[in-house]
Amino acid sequence: MADKTVRSLFRGSLLSALQEPTLIKSVTVHQSGQFHIDTADWAEYWPPVTDLHIHEVDKRLESLRGIWLEYIACGFDSSHVADYCYNYFRLLNSVDAVVSTSVEMKYRAALRTVLAFECFAILTSPADSHGKAGATTTLRNPAYLMAKLNAPNSPDSTGYLPLIMLAASEDAELFYHYRQLTLVPNSQLSLLIFPAASNRARTASFLTVDAFSNFATSGVDPRSEQRAKRIVNKVIDPVIRQWSAEKDTYRGVEIVDIGAGSGSLVSTTLKRSRTRLSAESGSCRVRVWSVDLVVRDPLRFLRGESIKEKFDCVTFFAEDNRRWLDSFDRLPASNGIRIGIISKLLNNLSKFDITGLSWADLCMEPKARRSFEKSDVHNEKFLGQVCYGFGDGDRAVSFQNRQIAADSSCSCILLSLSAFYRSMHRLTGCDSNDGREHDFYAPARIFNEESLLSANGASILDGLLDVCDLLFIEDYDLFPQTLKAHILEHCDGGITAVDVSRTLRLRDNHAYLLWKPGENSLDLNIRNASRLVPAS
Repeated sequence: MADKTVRSLFRGSLLSALQEPTLIKSVTVHQSGQFHIDTADWAEYWPPVTDLHIHEVDKRLESLRGIWLEYIACGFDSSHVADYCYNYFRLLNSVDAVVSTSVEMKYRAALRTVLAFECFAILTSPADSHGKAGATTTLRNPAYLMAKLNAPNSPDSTGYLPLIMLAASEDAELFYHYRQLTLVPNSQLSLLIFPAASNRARTASFLTVDAFSNFATSGVDPRSEQRAKRIVNKVIDPVIRQWSAEKDTYRGVEIVDIGAGSGSLVSTTLKRSRTRLSAESGSCRVRVWSVDLVVRDPLRFLRGESIKEKFDCVTFFAEDNRRWLDSFDRLPASNGIRIGIISKLLNNLSKFDITGLSWADLCMEPKARRSFEKSDVHNEKFLGQVCYGFGDGDRAVSFQNRQIAADSSCSCILLSLSAFYRSMHRLTGCDSNDGREHDFYAPARIFNEESLLSANGASILDGLLDVCDLLFIEDYDLFPQTLKAHILEHCDGGITAVDVSRTLRLRDNHAYLLWKPGENSLDLNIRNASRLVPAS
């Protein structure tokens, strides 16, 4: 565990490197508290490209270097962003064109170097051959900046750059967007963290992300806390109030937090319940069970709170969630309302792909028809290959960024990054490699239905509802039809599932409440909720 002094030194060193005309190759963090930032100058980074000795590529690389130096020297002035994006994508197109006609490894290495520009590997040991996780920044990555050009003042988000590659990787591995960290409060520059998209590498990747996050930040992401408050205020707290009003005695709150993360959601729930908890007699108690690969204490967010004396137990299980879910005998009988929480865990087991789509594919999606103007679907200025260009002496950077549901997956349609993901598609061989060019390319997240099954193949929903009165699920990739199909196929019956996404005003995310009939069962009345199972 890195102490405050080490964290401050690390953040200062990393921030200093990010403000200089250097490129970070990797950051190594050690459990001992040591860290190392490996940087390279411009000439040291680009040999896979310059060694091609292609005149047009060299010219475009030199043009990118000029605007890159100017952009950094002026403190990342937004007036340089369009030129910066333009020169980067001109270089990418030149190298991609070479790769499209050759299978030689040197050309593929050159393309990977361009795609990984301003991204760096996160290591936990100098012996690591390549990063188990990756990172980039909001102000320096031209692909990220490109996605935000039409909304430069919108809040930063990992969603503007769903997938990245690393130059240090021996293979063309994908890393998917996961977390945003701020090195310095109120800074315009944020770090975007990317775990490995490969399922076999996912566990080691999350341990690496956790070690890095411990160095890079000392608190909870404020947006995480805002999200937790919204969930508690609109869903969990109303349920607790209704339950306490309808029962003869209010015996307390118990929370089973699956994939606990920072513990922010649990601590916010308990803070919201503190008035009633503090007012009750000594028989009103609190119990918490936190399950995650890395143990964190949610009570650290409750310093000075009067409800701390109400805790009967806080138990941590540092285990894989799906394996722990086979061992429910560890939980004692409930002594109050017991709420299970699975928040933003299942989507971290999702599958990732890059898919080629046509305008016809796009127009077939009802959600897409609402997202795109009718005239857009045949307007090539929105294609990633040309959208960063200039026309008639005036800047004509035009593009659309939309998320749609495509082929039962969650595809992030960022037309401004179509060329970026087309190049990734060439290297990874994702999707059907039929040799034809598609109209545009996009990252796709595909829900992994095995994430709803424990290690022994039983439904985790059925199991949790055997020991919990209520289950709250929040997940980016779990569509209502997928949840309904799982319940009907894998659960014993009697489960009621309610979609509370509209209650929480979620646009692309999904949230649900589930319960079974029993002694503590309630006829819940949640505003704007819609029933999935049984069908309304």
